[in-house]
Amino acid sequence: MRLDFSAPFSRFFDLLGKNFALFAGLGLVGVILPALAVSYGLFFQTGFGVYDWTENASNLAPDAWFWLAGGSVFIWFLKMINLSMVTEVAILRAVGKKADLGAAISGALRNIIPIILISIVCGLLVMGGLILLIVPGIIWAIATCVAVPAYVGERGIGIMGAINRSFELTRNNRWTLFAVFLVVLVLFFLVAGVFGMIGAVAMLGGGAVGTDPASASVLSIVQIVNIVFEASLEILSNVFVAALYVCLREVPGKQNPSQAASVFE
Repeated sequence: MRLDFSAPFSRFFDLLGKNFALFAGLGLVGVILPALAVSYGLFFQTGFGVYDWTENASNLAPDAWFWLAGGSVFIWFLKMINLSMVTEVAILRAVGKKADLGAAISGALRNIIPIILISIVCGLLVMGGLILLIVPGIIWAIATCVAVPAYVGERGIGIMGAINRSFELTRNNRWTLFAVFLVVLVLFFLVAGVFGMIGAVAMLGGGAVGTDPASASVLSIVQIVNIVFEASLEILSNVFVAALYVCLREVPGKQNPSQAASVFE
């Protein structure tokens, strides 16, 4: 049997509906509030935030680059930790198990380097495929889409083992997964368009961005919108991929009976 197209969406919305407060809390405490604190610190230190400095790169002083680089790396590490934590909690809740937040946090700290390495290997694989003929890159992106959940959910599998496991789980289901991700991509652009309009209205309502208090306030609003949008999107993406991983595990032939309820055991 193959993956049912609607299964990941059903599992995702069920998981999100029953655990919304839990995932919102993880995102708020783990990413949004620290990112806001770092962004405001960078804004008052350099005059630019982590989301608008590229447009003003020529105006940055040498010491500003140090602060921006440090702040960006710190936020990125927070996102990697949150990725592991949300993935573990989502997988546990998806199979009806209780989530231990303390264990999820300690596991996330242990997993950060392996997850970074998995992301790099998968990224290089996809990039190489895109450079070759584009189509192999798309295929490999789909084939490696559940490598991180596989590493988090199947302890001891190792970095390459997680990537191989993702290839195994997605085999014979990649056309279905392509359709699933196509729908997700369309939804992403719709939501991104709404948030883009909110940011544009905030900018138009306050005038041009400058150094006066009014424009600085508008810039802060735009920063908040960007940070909340990006963090929320990443949390939802992590939950969706975790739900997808669980659905793929349940496809007959993708695991032996002893593995059916072996998540984190």
